[in-house]
Amino acid sequence: MRLVFRILPYAAALLPFFLPKPFRKTPIRAEGPLTGVLLIYSLAFFHPQTNNILSGVATIVMTLAIMAPVFWAPQMIYGPRQIRRLLVILLVICGLDSGLGILQVYNPQRWIPPDMLAQMEDMKTFGGVYTGAEGQDIMRPPGLSNTIGGACASGMIGGVLGVAFLLGRTSMLLRLYSIAAIFLGAAVIYVSMVRTSLLVMCGMCVVLCLLNVMQRRVGKAVLVLVVAGGGLAAGLVYAISIGGDAVEKRYSTIVEQNPATFYYENRGEGVASTFSTSIFEYPIGGGLARWGQMRGYFGDESNPNSPGIFSEVMFHSWVIDGGVILLLLYVSAIVITIRSQVHLALSQRNSELGSLTATICAISCGITAMCFSYVPFVSQFGILFWLFAGALSGAANRAISRPGYASRRPV
Repeated sequence: MRLVFRILPYAAALLPFFLPKPFRKTPIRAEGPLTGVLLIYSLAFFHPQTNNILSGVATIVMTLAIMAPVFWAPQMIYGPRQIRRLLVILLVICGLDSGLGILQVYNPQRWIPPDMLAQMEDMKTFGGVYTGAEGQDIMRPPGLSNTIGGACASGMIGGVLGVAFLLGRTSMLLRLYSIAAIFLGAAVIYVSMVRTSLLVMCGMCVVLCLLNVMQRRVGKAVLVLVVAGGGLAAGLVYAISIGGDAVEKRYSTIVEQNPATFYYENRGEGVASTFSTSIFEYPIGGGLARWGQMRGYFGDESNPNSPGIFSEVMFHSWVIDGGVILLLLYVSAIVITIRSQVHLALSQRNSELGSLTATICAISCGITAMCFSYVPFVSQFGILFWLFAGALSGAANRAISRPGYASRRPV
């Protein structure tokens, strides 16, 4: 059943295209580059080194599914209330997933799937399992995913949303849940041993702080840093009490090493090789399904003309799929989207929409930053990015028609 559940988010993102009543087109600034991205993927299907027909088609469908929300969400979102609902739903889910991650540390026999537990001994060889404070074996919690350490993703997003809702106008129940989400989110990141998620979460909080300063909410900006810092500190103390020296040593390397050296030794080498080697090896791409899940699920490993390529950063993956043009188009679409969100956050006279936009912009910047260490735009992170981009576009374009709105340009 796990494969079915992994497919569901992508299938759900495509579903609105098949509704009986077709959606009305709403202008979005990134429409041109995104259309170009789909065109490049369609042309890449005919590349002689595309793995096979099925995996090539699956790659194109997945790409369309990930960016689909940016085309239909503007027609389904009418204002701040719906955007707020989306964020609350995401906060609740991330909080639950973070809590599950902590339960998986305490009682792995009950909360970790049996097939993953059966691999615990093998995982020790590559760091998937470490020794806790009481000498127990701790598997880096997968949460609701089937990826070692996968719970950190919910901890990262849930923690930032918790900070935003805790400092906003909301009910006492949601405030209490936000406090729990911040604490559990920080703790599950630490016990997951994923340092990148910690850095990205800190970066998102900094962006949220800066946007509040630019919105002339200096007091709230200071509180963002205080609450986020307190949550991270509390989560670290709790995580060390569970994971012991292993957790402390893992995260101490962030401050002990030179930042540039630290990054290069982890993911920076992959980014550097993209721009020094890969763009010259694959200027027009290397064919579809040469890497990633679509190759794993639908590819043909026996095809000698299409050997697998290892890729763990987004820039490298774009170059493999469609070469330099795909890289430029997708980066352009992302930059245009984030720039529009910043503009909306600073020009919006509706205080609620401005606050929600600042939160979404911080998350969008975090997802974009993950391109330097992960492949977010071929995952659910990409769906979230384009869903919120479309949602803000719909809310902003409807706000434009109201008297007194400062800008009449599409967002």
